[in-house]
Amino acid sequence: MKIKNNDRKVTFIALAVSLALFAAAPVFAAAPRAQHASGHGWRNNASSVTASGTVTAANGSSFTMLATTGPSAIVDATNATVVMSDGSPLPAANIEVNDSVTVTGTVNGSTVVASRVTDNSLRRFERVSGTVSSVSGTSFAMQTTDRGAVTVNIAGNARVSRNGGLNGSAYPVAGEYARATGTWDQANKVLWTTDVRVSQSTTNNGYNNNVYYNNANNNTANGSVSLSFSPYVSTLYSNQSTTVTANAYDANGIANVSIYANGSLVQTCPVSNYPTSYSCTVSLDGSNYANYSTIAVYGQLSDRNGNTAASSTTTLTTQNGTGSNGASSGTVSISVSPSSTLANGQSATVNASAYDATGIRSIGIYVNGSLAYTCPFSAFTASFNCTTTLYGGNYANGSTVSVYAQMTDTYGNVVTSSTTTITVSNTGSSGNGTVSLSLSPYSSTLANGQTTTVTATAYDPNGVTNTNLYVNGSLAMACPVTNSPTTSYCTVTLNGGNYANGSIISIYAQATDNYGNTSTSPTSTLTVANAAYGATNEYVTLSLYPYVSTLGTSQSTTLTAAASDMNGVSSIGIYVNGSLVQTCPFGSGLTNASCTYNIAGGNYAAGSNVSIYAQATDVNGTVATSSTSNLTVQTAAANGSTTTASLTPRYGERRNGRRWDGRNWR
Repeated sequence: MKIKNNDRKVTFIALAVSLALFAAAPVFAAAPRAQHASGHGWRNNASSVTASGTVTAANGSSFTMLATTGPSAIVDATNATVVMSDGSPLPAANIEVNDSVTVTGTVNGSTVVASRVTDNSLRRFERVSGTVSSVSGTSFAMQTTDRGAVTVNIAGNARVSRNGGLNGSAYPVAGEYARATGTWDQANKVLWTTDVRVSQSTTNNGYNNNVYYNNANNNTANGSVSLSFSPYVSTLYSNQSTTVTANAYDANGIANVSIYANGSLVQTCPVSNYPTSYSCTVSLDGSNYANYSTIAVYGQLSDRNGNTAASSTTTLTTQNGTGSNGASSGTVSISVSPSSTLANGQSATVNASAYDATGIRSIGIYVNGSLAYTCPFSAFTASFNCTTTLYGGNYANGSTVSVYAQMTDTYGNVVTSSTTTITVSNTGSSGNGTVSLSLSPYSSTLANGQTTTVTATAYDPNGVTNTNLYVNGSLAMACPVTNSPTTSYCTVTLNGGNYANGSIISIYAQATDNYGNTSTSPTSTLTVANAAYGATNEYVTLSLYPYVSTLGTSQSTTLTAAASDMNGVSSIGIYVNGSLVQTCPFGSGLTNASCTYNIAGGNYAAGSNVSIYAQATDVNGTVATSSTSNLTVQTAAANGSTTTASLTPRYGERRNGRRWDGRNWR
């Protein structure tokens, strides 16, 4: 099947084409003249030729052409400029058998590669008319007086109009008279039309604008028109007017929109560039119509193809006199929830409920005489609720908030509600809130290097809005709260290194409830003790390996100083005969640390005494010293070593009247 529109034909056929060689005398006039093989047609690939002939076979963008004089040739029009006789562009695939064509191109072997093809059989905007002889699908045969028998193919977007009203069949039937306009194929006597006009008369007259659409394109469903009125009225008084808007939509593109009143055109709006949607307006004045008459209003669009669509009809009643002022028929009321008091942290919902039979234009809510919120309306609305929210924190304690509403109807009439008052009470109920403090880890002292977390727990049945923690009278942490829970927490971490040794840290918390009431916790104190555990809590012990009490000049022993400090040991020093002989630093501040030193007897005179002790320093600079132990140096050790005394005392051991408790001599 083939479809041709105004500017093109679409071909859906595939014909097997046998390549034909150029033979006998030259067919194409060369420009410039090209060399050819005598008796075997054009063979030079550089040949440029122009010739006219008739298409005998077609396959897509290639076809076989029988020249006016000479043999057939294969023409490849894939990259050619293809036009109709009037120069209008045409797809190459639309060239058909029997078409008269003119080809310009170059010879490539046995094929002419076309650069331009003109289909002389096709002409646009041709009109045929005559009597319909038969109908088949979207095509019909017609007998004309000037062209004989022709075939008319109706395109998918064609407009079909019929004399005799909108209730007839869209397509022509045998015996009817038709006139069609479109692209004419002279060679095949076929018209591809987008415009058919049908008359039941057998003469070429009686055409009108009753338009039908080819259902293959669903044009009828593509157009729609709706009406709106502002202000909306069912009765139009003599002193009133209303604006009618025809809102049109058509997927094919809109050419114009019109508005009719009582069957007469009262407004037409031509449209450029064929948009798919457009609105046309007109004002109807009640004084232009008789009292108690009716006004039937509808809108109509025409699309770019001439199709029309109309809206439903809206009927208005006219009446002399003045329109309603709204005061008697319109009402508006105001309500507040909760209704009596409003506290800080609380909110109240204000609702204005309005009704007016003529339609509501807007509702305004006024607070203390000023417009606080507006609800406007663009479409007709007879009743509506407009709401806004009041917050207690926005008003002074003890003040009164007055609230009222105003409704404006479609004619500008205003109705005012009664006034409602609310008392602001930001003090609320007092004495219900509690705040407590806790420390983790708990301690009454805080040393350098130590931290403790202070937590304030606030409770108030009115709801907690904020909790603050104070340290030494200054705000250390603020914890605002959303949604006002009854219980809230606030924490801060204290570091002993931030405070002077021996100072006192005082801590308390304060919570605020929804009414602005405050509750304060008892004050807790911490003593800053940067000396940490002091000499009694930091200790150092000595041990020897192998253990000896006397040291021969040929012997040695390893001295180990072990220190413990909860704050962390930063270094250990070992002293021999009052001189520092070994230092062991500990950057990480271990709570338990040790330091070793090797003592060789040969370094000391025989018979001399070697005194040994150790000192440990913690991270706070606090120093603890071990007890002093003594070694006697002799020329040689009995049996290699003696074990008469211990440098490390045993728990409970007594020496010089003092008892060792595991840490200190007492």
